Amino acid sequence: MRYILLFILLPLCSFGQIINVENKRLSADKEGFVGTFDLGLNLIKNTAQILQFNNNVHLQYSKENHTYLLLNDISFVQKEGEEDWLNKGYQHFRYIYQNKKLGFEGFTQHQYDKAQKIQFRMLMGVGTRWQLVKNDSLQFAMGFSSMNEYENPVDADPFVQIRLSHYLSFAFQVNENISLSTTNYYQPLLTNWSDYRMSSQTTLKLALNKQFEFKITGNITFDSQPAEAVPLLNYHVINGVSYEF
Repeated sequence: MRYILLFILLPLCSFGQIINVENKRLSADKEGFVGTFDLGLNLIKNTAQILQFNNNVHLQYSKENHTYLLLNDISFVQKEGEEDWLNKGYQHFRYIYQNKKLGFEGFTQHQYDKAQKIQFRMLMGVGTRWQLVKNDSLQFAMGFSSMNEYENPVDADPFVQIRLSHYLSFAFQVNENISLSTTNYYQPLLTNWSDYRMSSQTTLKLALNKQFEFKITGNITFDSQPAEAVPLLNYHVINGVSYEF
């Protein structure tokens, strides 16, 4: 099994609602278990002192055409003078059957995000994935799915809705030490396409040596109809150094 310990410096910012699973896939070329463990701690002191902690566990098992993916992500933010922690997190499980270029996916997810006024969100979905290009230097994939979503917002009544989810994923190995990947999501409400969410994540990786890797990840999300007092646009940037052993 391969483990990666990632120490992340997280700037103070807002966080989006769409979980970018495509960029979190590990290579399925090698059968068996692979995994990552990410741990981040950030302390900011300017007009106020802000403490932020992040933990992510990623496990993946692949055998022949079958892949099982489990993600667990938890973040806590506390601002000086405020007793409550501003926290968010999600747990995501996905099964993928990939047969050459065409694949099938089924997934379920639990999510909460105090900043986005999501007290509880649970969803289940199924879809297809096309691996359009895959070689040593370039990968390009696209996917379509439908998901049933139950949400209990903060200070609002719970509701159930069906959303579609479409994504495009691109990864390019520039050379032995540098790689670039990006994934873009579009998730409209099935009954009202003017109610939609969009997300884009881009990651640049620089291999320092066989054990260490420097990573910069930028995320930007847009929700056309967010909860009251929640901004339409959210973004965050992650800078990290990973150690593989």
